[in-house]
Amino acid sequence: MIRSKKVILILLLPFIALLHAGDTIQFPYTLTLKTEVPLISSITLLDIITNICYENQPAPTVSEIIALNSTDVNALDRTATDNWSEEADLGSDILHHTSRYSPFLLTIPLLLKKQWYPAVTLSLMYVEALSISGCLVSITKSLTSRPRPYMYGSALTVEQKEKKGKSGYRSFYSGHTSGAFCSAVFLSKVFSDMYPSSRFKGLMWGISMTAATTTGVLRYAAGKHFPTDILMGACMGSLAGYLIRVSHKKRETAAVVFYPFIGGCSGIGVTVHL
Repeated sequence: MIRSKKVILILLLPFIALLHAGDTIQFPYTLTLKTEVPLISSITLLDIITNICYENQPAPTVSEIIALNSTDVNALDRTATDNWSEEADLGSDILHHTSRYSPFLLTIPLLLKKQWYPAVTLSLMYVEALSISGCLVSITKSLTSRPRPYMYGSALTVEQKEKKGKSGYRSFYSGHTSGAFCSAVFLSKVFSDMYPSSRFKGLMWGISMTAATTTGVLRYAAGKHFPTDILMGACMGSLAGYLIRVSHKKRETAAVVFYPFIGGCSGIGVTVHL
């Protein structure tokens, strides 16, 4: 019931977008070589690092699984170790996949007005936000190799846990939650920028953030993530959705600059001009 209600709320978003199809759109974003070249280079580097980290992450052994003890988990996260719900897992998948495509709805009014450049710009911005969010999640999961809550519980046998392989040790941090909050913040902030006088801004924030929060709650109920996994996912996803939007705003000096770096360690650098 909860899952269906949240999906229905998300399905209201196309109608909100269509209600503004006839409005004058204030499109405050632009694509520039100074932004796109380092950003796309950084994403490419992150993707390479992601694949290397995933391939080198060791699979858990039976002895490691048997040795897991919930008393070794901090008090807050220990509340998740007995959770296991396939229904909640399915619900989080549906909600996650539904919400992750919602920002593309903002291109509907642009396409109806045949504003191709703004539509392409908006789509590329969102793909970049999702890519950065997803790569950072995968890299962190592989490097930390944190067991998921259900690995401590008794809902699954040792054999079933072993079959989960690397996935059973990819708890920190929540990719579903990170993606959901990335989508929610990006969608709501861009909508507010495009339609600053819209009476639907509050509704847009309410729907998108409720969907993102519910995704995190369902991941907890499913036994897939600890509370700290979900909190970190929410923070990192929100940051990615927000910074990509700011980095593309029209101004003389970019507010946010992304750049790849390779040295003692490799990754993506971010410079913020306040």
